[in-house]
Amino acid sequence: MIALWVGVITAAVATFLTMLVLFYWSLLRSLYPERLRTTEVTTLTTGDIWKLRLCRYRKGRTTGEPVLLIHGASSNQHNFTSPEGFSLVDYLVARGYDCWTIDLDLRGTRSSVAPFEQRRTDATLDGMLLHDLPAALRHIRRSTGYARIHLAGHSLGGMLIYAFVQAFGSEQIASVVTLGTPVGFDALNLRTPRVALFLVKHFPHLCGNLIRGTVPFNLLLRRSPPYFPTNIRNLHPKLHTGHFMALIEDPLPCVAQELAYWAGHKIWRMKRGTLDVAQGLKHMRVPIQAFFAPRDRLVPVAKAKEFFDALPTADKEMHVLSRENGCKEDYNHCDLAFGRYAAHEIYEHVALWLEQHRSAQRISQEELGTDGADFLAPLAPARRAEILSGQSYAHLSQGSLAGIDAPIPRAVEPMLDMQDEALDLMQLAVADMAPSPEPKAPRARKTTGRPAGGKASARRQPAGKTKPPASSGPARPRAAVKKGVKRAVAKDAAPAKDSAKRGSSGKSVDHLIEVPERTRRALNSAAAQLRELDKRGKK
Repeated sequence: MIALWVGVITAAVATFLTMLVLFYWSLLRSLYPERLRTTEVTTLTTGDIWKLRLCRYRKGRTTGEPVLLIHGASSNQHNFTSPEGFSLVDYLVARGYDCWTIDLDLRGTRSSVAPFEQRRTDATLDGMLLHDLPAALRHIRRSTGYARIHLAGHSLGGMLIYAFVQAFGSEQIASVVTLGTPVGFDALNLRTPRVALFLVKHFPHLCGNLIRGTVPFNLLLRRSPPYFPTNIRNLHPKLHTGHFMALIEDPLPCVAQELAYWAGHKIWRMKRGTLDVAQGLKHMRVPIQAFFAPRDRLVPVAKAKEFFDALPTADKEMHVLSRENGCKEDYNHCDLAFGRYAAHEIYEHVALWLEQHRSAQRISQEELGTDGADFLAPLAPARRAEILSGQSYAHLSQGSLAGIDAPIPRAVEPMLDMQDEALDLMQLAVADMAPSPEPKAPRARKTTGRPAGGKASARRQPAGKTKPPASSGPARPRAAVKKGVKRAVAKDAAPAKDSAKRGSSGKSVDHLIEVPERTRRALNSAAAQLRELDKRGKK
């Protein structure tokens, strides 16, 4: 009996705690929903049919140089937009730059959509490198017209930038800025617990909720959790629970396993194992500005200096954000993106670096090739004049559009003859469909004074004897149809006549394509009416 009561109480307590946790998570989601601070949001479709969110932040309609910011692991674009008014994006936008942020765990974030028969948890680092980044750069180049783009990455975002430069070259890149980006794993002594990998692999959403759920307690207790290495004293005072709820993503199983494998085997290989990124770092010649933190266990300062010294380019700049070097606090890994004093100690240096590496080179549609089919560029004056004059429709020859039975005019002038052509067609149709005249049958009985063929006469005819239709009977409806088509065609041709009078005055010429379709429908309707009249006449 006691065991039964113990089981009942245990079950009740477990149920209560479960409901309490679910209520707590629901309360956090309702109190802190995601809020984007821009209306310029694009959904990219990659080559392997993943859908990603790309956001644009700019001051008014500025045409400043574009900067693509790529966040780190288990995060999203809010890493660079929080807190409002004090983030790296806000700092650069205020100085005229055209900032773009992508949700990169890219294909693994809550805003991404996996293709058919895949899940967001199937996202891999190779997919981000080979599909997501090229799609983002291609879209930004099309939209802005700039041939080169500045790239800024935090942690894993910087690692993807280094791999991108080695895999695709630096022709599309004006300069690179990295914050706390690992430069290899040979100097790290990190071991990921197997229990953590098991939970991430089988319960990624639960792990994400647990991480987000502990944020209020960590902020209240002023503690830095091991999964979020931060100097808690260096967090910006405007940051609150809502910011972390928005920027923390669920961990991705494939990405976590791959990073753990690299750390355990002291390697860094991507592109299905064919690209040794760690060895390629020694040969990169792209302009690089790198920031490192003395308290960051993922990037030891000694390893960072070794990487910086080995770079073959002279166009490089390195900052170690420590009190020894004049900073107010010793930075850690995460607060590099939103530190209390980051505006002066980081953002100012980033803006100066971008200013020194301006790239005003514009891209042409020919450079994009077939990918530039939707490239948005201002119309040339000659092309604009051609469109407004109507000459851009001159390639439309007779019968060049499938499904249109009526002839398609080559320019504006032949449209003025459409009314006469349509009437000629109607006359031919009436002549072909008119029944041959038949002799009148003798009257069966004397009728009243009503006209022949009237309703009263039809009612008084003997059963079994019908009066054949007189030749003048169907002629009236056909004439009415012909007259109706004449009015319809004249109405359709009116815009063409008006256009001819206007010439190239700059008015719209969109109706030039619609006129043949409307005329075709009128003729088809008239032919159907004539066929119906013919059937009635034969009866």
